[in-house]
Amino acid sequence: MRVSPYERLAYVSAFDGNVHIVDIADPFEGTDLIDEDGDGTDDRILGKVSGLTGAGSIALGRNHGHVGDTLAGKVHTFTLGRIRFRITDLTLTALADEGLPQEVIDRLEELRDEEYRDEDEFLEDVAEAMGGGLTDEDESLILKCADADYAGEADMVFCREHDEDDPEARRRRDDKDIFDFGGDVCHRRLPYFISGRTYPIKIVFRGVPPDAILESLSLGAKMADGDVEAGLSGDGHTFATHVDIAVGLRIGEANLGDYCWFRGTGPGRLSVDGHVTIRSEGETDTLPVSFDMLTVTDVRIGSADANFAPGAEEAELTCSMRPAGVTVDYAKMEVFKKGDAVNPVFRDEGIPRTGTDVTLRWDGRANLGDDNGRLMGPEDSPYTVAVYVGHDQMSNCRDTRTTEVRVESLEFMKVETTKDGQPLELDLAKDQRVYMNDPDNKVPVSVLVSLMKKDGSGTRTEVPVHVGLSFADPNNDNTPKGESFQYQSNPPKFLGKKGDPDAIHWEDHPDAHSDSADGYRLLCRGRTITDPTNPHMGRTWVWFKPSGVGGDDFRLTAEVRHSDGSTLISESGGVLTVWRSVTFDNIYEMHGEPMCLEYATEKWVQPLFDKAFVDYSVGPVVEMPPDKSVKYVGLWKNDPPHQQDWLALQTKKASVSHTIMSGPYRGEVVNTEVPTAAEKVNAAYAGGDQALIRAREAARESVAKKAHAWAERIYLAYGGATGEWRQNGGVSGHSIVLFHHLHPKFTGSSEPEAFTHEWEAFDWLQIRVAGYEVRPDGPWASHSGEAWGKFTMVKKGTSSLRYTLTHEVAHETERSFHRDVFGPGDHPIHLGKNPGAKKTNKILRGIIVP
Repeated sequence: MRVSPYERLAYVSAFDGNVHIVDIADPFEGTDLIDEDGDGTDDRILGKVSGLTGAGSIALGRNHGHVGDTLAGKVHTFTLGRIRFRITDLTLTALADEGLPQEVIDRLEELRDEEYRDEDEFLEDVAEAMGGGLTDEDESLILKCADADYAGEADMVFCREHDEDDPEARRRRDDKDIFDFGGDVCHRRLPYFISGRTYPIKIVFRGVPPDAILESLSLGAKMADGDVEAGLSGDGHTFATHVDIAVGLRIGEANLGDYCWFRGTGPGRLSVDGHVTIRSEGETDTLPVSFDMLTVTDVRIGSADANFAPGAEEAELTCSMRPAGVTVDYAKMEVFKKGDAVNPVFRDEGIPRTGTDVTLRWDGRANLGDDNGRLMGPEDSPYTVAVYVGHDQMSNCRDTRTTEVRVESLEFMKVETTKDGQPLELDLAKDQRVYMNDPDNKVPVSVLVSLMKKDGSGTRTEVPVHVGLSFADPNNDNTPKGESFQYQSNPPKFLGKKGDPDAIHWEDHPDAHSDSADGYRLLCRGRTITDPTNPHMGRTWVWFKPSGVGGDDFRLTAEVRHSDGSTLISESGGVLTVWRSVTFDNIYEMHGEPMCLEYATEKWVQPLFDKAFVDYSVGPVVEMPPDKSVKYVGLWKNDPPHQQDWLALQTKKASVSHTIMSGPYRGEVVNTEVPTAAEKVNAAYAGGDQALIRAREAARESVAKKAHAWAERIYLAYGGATGEWRQNGGVSGHSIVLFHHLHPKFTGSSEPEAFTHEWEAFDWLQIRVAGYEVRPDGPWASHSGEAWGKFTMVKKGTSSLRYTLTHEVAHETERSFHRDVFGPGDHPIHLGKNPGAKKTNKILRGIIVP
């Protein structure tokens, strides 16, 4: 609050964010509401200055007022709705003290209580009232005494004019310490001073001739236990303990507003001693001054917790009101964030107002501002705890300490993910493989935030902490988008993410809230779970979405930042490396022949896939029953002896109805596989007769169609028999089968059954079977293995079985994860030391090979 005695107005800063203008012409008229106009507002409130979000301390100038905005941390300026000049009783008294003739004063009474905003208009009316003849000296004097700012402003006035002959006034002050000062009485208005606060003293003389000269005024201040400062108001100087006012000052001028002030830093008892010398009409009179003013009190914080963990414990501090035994009118505790000394997040106005080593507590929860109701975290630490004492809510004597909310540790946690659909635990604090057979796979990321307790240990709490998450490419060698396999065309999707400005690496997790400054592209910020009933309280969860290229790697980093952007703590996890996997449920071997077992195991096969970042795994070995351990799985039949009659199967059928499914005669219908006698003769013609040549070509085409239908019937029977063998043998899932032979026609020249005698009459005949151009009666191919519908079959006894098996496994990866084809027929070059293995490795990783 600030009072303008000249205007008789008080400017009051209220907690509702307004500055109220109050009429104090008769402030003690009554304590009840004065509301003659019936609007519900006391009529003594003349108006208000609105729009101030947190009105605080007020200062008044000549034309403007200033108010501190405690919430926004600003100072607002408002125009004072007040007059500029006015003749009042106070003005007339001051003019009389200045020696203005009484007749002039009587004329000026005609203008009493008139208000002027314009100086020229005011002086014109003054000149008219005085009948002209206004000297420059008179004009200056009248302007001074009629100015609205004439009285000046001070925090507190201790000395005032006092009518010694007023017994009622004397009675009202009998209980106050007073001292006689040049015929005036000075009294203190407060029971004690507040340490560090400036208390001005106005020097007023009564009963002294106006022409008296103040020869000297010397005041010294001392305190029993503390320090004291003294000075003259407005002179910009501070004297350690002493004030001297210049010799030769007229008493009248001293009356108009010369101040001295004292500020004690306690606790202690402040006293003033000195003398004043006055000269009037050639006589000098020296009067002693002795004023034992009053006790100076303050507050001191003795101890405070350096740090604490809100939600798990309280911050404690001890404070003492000094000197011992003093009771202040008002005391409060406030807590401020780092960097904000204006807007407290917590206030307690119910703390004790007396006592020594009083324990105060704060549980870390805010009760003010935007943070109201929540536990405060490390982002705004350290917190300043301030204890105030004084006469009222505006008291400014305080002591402060800081306490911190510290992060004891950030810990990357173990999480559950999958590999081939099976649960897999990842310890994110260590180097780990993440399996990205599905390039849209998401890896759960969880970080535990532990706050530091007073004893230095860590604990999970309800405090909401934001954990920033980012990643780095450890060797800066991850695969750019454009160099990786495009596994989807609409919309286009690539396995690689590096260099892709639209790539999304993070995603909000349903178990915890998160946000991102860049749309979850490279950065993410998760907030810890605050629900004390949740077993994951103190942890944050987000999804991480690495690239889908085998061998790309990522190191995650978690950090907690201060609200000013500085890093409080940072922790990196292990390196997450992208792998893809191919898994076989079982290894099936023929009865009594385990010679291929060790070459199908992870021990032998996995090293060949390491550079391709393909994880190869197999289930247990299953030995086939004796009756299923046949020589040719492609000649299987369900009835014993479980092998079809190969001779009967290979013999041409006289009557068929078959539509050729592949090759050069695809779609042609064949009714018999047996060539006619005419076709045999015409097909063998070797002469030059054109008609017979045409007959030869027609015969050969007819024979070729029949041969293709024959081969396709055998091939289809081979596929059907293999499927029946798998079903009857219990071969299921994604498995590896180690067999004797697939089929007589796919053994090469190692078995006599590979050679038939159905088409020997046609030495010119070539057919296409399973992609091969072959003679129908010879071996069609030498299959040492085949990837066939989620199972890989490998022939027993094959040389370099290890490489044969990896070749077939590489085929099978096409069904397990996204990659480009190896080339025609999707045939990879064997892995291992073969120079072409680098190309195979890149394709298996998901990298495009030019």
